[in-house]
Amino acid sequence: MTGNGLQLSPARQQLARAAWPMPSALVPVRTAIARALVTITVLPAPVNMLLYAGDDFTLRVDVTDEDGDPFDLTGQTAQSQIRLTPQSEEIAGEFEAGIDGSGILLHLTSQVSAALPPSCVWDVQISPPVITLAAGTIAMTAQVTR
Repeated sequence: MTGNGLQLSPARQQLARAAWPMPSALVPVRTAIARALVTITVLPAPVNMLLYAGDDFTLRVDVTDEDGDPFDLTGQTAQSQIRLTPQSEEIAGEFEAGIDGSGILLHLTSQVSAALPPSCVWDVQISPPVITLAAGTIAMTAQVTR
C-alpha cells in the first residue's frame, strides 16, 4: 500500500533551510507592547496513521523551503523509529528511510508491520542538525490473511 506525500507546514519548512545555525525566524521577537508574552512553537507536523498489520506501507515526506520550493536534502540523513511510547527504550520497529532529492521515502515492511503492537508512536528526523519533521501515533488493525 502506498501513502500520499506529506507537505510540511511553514514553521517546519523554516527549519529545513540550508542556512545553519537555526533560522533567524526562531530568535525571540521583541514587541512594542511591554510584557507581551511571545510563544515560539517548533514542533513536528502531527501525522497519525491507521495501518493494516502485515502490509507494506510507503510514505514520501516532501520537504520545502519557506517559499514552497523543494528543499535540497543533499548531505542529510533520515531516520524513523517506532516505539510503544515516546519514553520507551525498546524500538518496536523502524521505517526504512532514504533521501530522494527533496523528499524522504519511508517504507514499513510487511514483516515489521506484522510485529507492531496495536498502538505505538513514530517520528521521522533528518540530520545534521537533528530536526524532527513529523511525528504521531500508529494504530494497527490486525490482519486476517497470514
